[in-house]
Amino acid sequence: MAKYNISVKSLKDDREPEYPEVKLTPAPMDRVETPEEQKKREAANDKTMDKADKQHEENLKKWREKTFGGIIREEAENKTKSVLYMMLGDEGQKRFHARLPYANIADDPLADFWHQLDIVFTFERNVIIERVEFFSRRQQENESLAHFHAILTGMAAKCSLGILEDELLRDILITNMRDLELQRKFCKKIKAPDEVWKEAIAHERGSLNQKHLKAIKAGQTTNNNDAGTKSESNVMQVNSKHYRVQTTTDIDRGPTINAKSSVGNEEGPHLKKATN
Repeated sequence: MAKYNISVKSLKDDREPEYPEVKLTPAPMDRVETPEEQKKREAANDKTMDKADKQHEENLKKWREKTFGGIIREEAENKTKSVLYMMLGDEGQKRFHARLPYANIADDPLADFWHQLDIVFTFERNVIIERVEFFSRRQQENESLAHFHAILTGMAAKCSLGILEDELLRDILITNMRDLELQRKFCKKIKAPDEVWKEAIAHERGSLNQKHLKAIKAGQTTNNNDAGTKSESNVMQVNSKHYRVQTTTDIDRGPTINAKSSVGNEEGPHLKKATN
């Protein structure tokens, strides 16, 4: 196909408007008019000519706006279409004519040509891939149900699911969640998507609260055990200080151990004086 050429509208059917037809009052032929009649007749003819002149000026103005304004607009549109067409390049032009073989770029308005470009070159999303990713999306480890639901909602919007979008979103949420107990609960009875979503969030919040309470209780138990261990160690220290042991060394008699109670001066019943 030949490359696009700029065409200018012909002026054959838009000729310049002629001067309007004017009917003037002639002088009487059967008699001689008086000066007053002549003056009155000429004033009427002048008024008629002035009216015709104004009408002719208005006609010319409308003709110029219609003709030259249309030419300028059409020429601007033609230049724009030409530039856009040349910017497509060889491959783009081949693709355009392969997709729209009957498109008449030279005669079509700029708006139609722009719409044709949208049809040919607008990016087409692969719905099959989007749906595969949507149906296979599973809840990740340590991913909350709220985040999982938000991701599924964004993916469903790209899948062109129509009126089934809410129901499929509910089904994928139940099928691919990690909480098997909650999954079995939803499978027992069919519920609306909104109800499933609300119950799932409430269940997740309850589980998090239980884990938090268990963690708090576990921390208190650990603190109590630590406190008991410290009290036992303190008792042992007190008991070890209850008795004071003194040791002396004698070269002739050997070591002697004297044990006295720190409470009194009596000898401890379980210790005896050692002699050689």
